[in-house]
Amino acid sequence: MTPEIQKLIKRYVLTVVIFLVCVLLIVGINLLTSHRYDEILRNSAEQLLSASNTTSIQLGEKISIPGAGSKYRNIYKSRTADNKRGLVFVTGVTGNSGPQTAVFYYTPDQGTVFSGLVGTKNSDGESYGITNRIIEKWIYTIDRIVSKNEEYLQNE
Repeated sequence: MTPEIQKLIKRYVLTVVIFLVCVLLIVGINLLTSHRYDEILRNSAEQLLSASNTTSIQLGEKISIPGAGSKYRNIYKSRTADNKRGLVFVTGVTGNSGPQTAVFYYTPDQGTVFSGLVGTKNSDGESYGITNRIIEKWIYTIDRIVSKNEEYLQNE
């Protein structure tokens, strides 16, 4: 091998090593912080639900629905004080002001209801550019996901 080729190989190897170190660093940080993120998100959703509903709603375990997609990674089983079951969907919704974290509450009796936005003073969505049309689209999508997976959710 000529010295120029050796120099090129060293540069490529150095580039690959730097890239792998960066990837490992990102994965490590994600592993260390993901549990705390889930905990904060869960507590925020519980606070929002208790503020927007007359009955107390407690979040249960986090579940995943097959085929629901990556937008629906944060789905929790829930129970009210009078032991009624439901699902809480915490998902990103994009409005005119950019993405916001929204909470939707599903019960078999009343379907999906928009509960509000996490971490905002005015959680109705209008002041963040999330119109009723956008909310209705998400409600329709969540209702459709639940109806497609009704049998799976009953066995959960």
